[in-house]
Amino acid sequence: MTTTDQNRVHHRTNRSPAGATNMSQALLDGVGGPIGMVCSTLPVVAFVTADAFFELPVAIGIAFAAAVALTVWRMRRGEQFMSAAGGLFGVAAAGASRPGRGRRAASS
Repeated sequence: MTTTDQNRVHHRTNRSPAGATNMSQALLDGVGGPIGMVCSTLPVVAFVTADAFFELPVAIGIAFAAAVALTVWRMRRGEQFMSAAGGLFGVAAAGASRPGRGRRAASS
């Protein structure tokens, strides 16, 4: 193993705190920054709250409506479509996976 190879191995195995900060920042940037983190949790909060009061299909609809509203708002702010619509795709995928097989559908 050459000295250059040894330096590469050493660099990959010894992560510095600055490297961790850069990785955290890259992750935060990947989800749209702090606004993206908040926007990705709001449809989940809307779903959980609605599920406590309504039937499952209604709760899914409320979460989807929240995700659409947030996507439109983020697009108007000038964010790229994929960053803005990431939460919308997540809610759509979750809502489409076996609707009607929740705890309420099994009890009726």
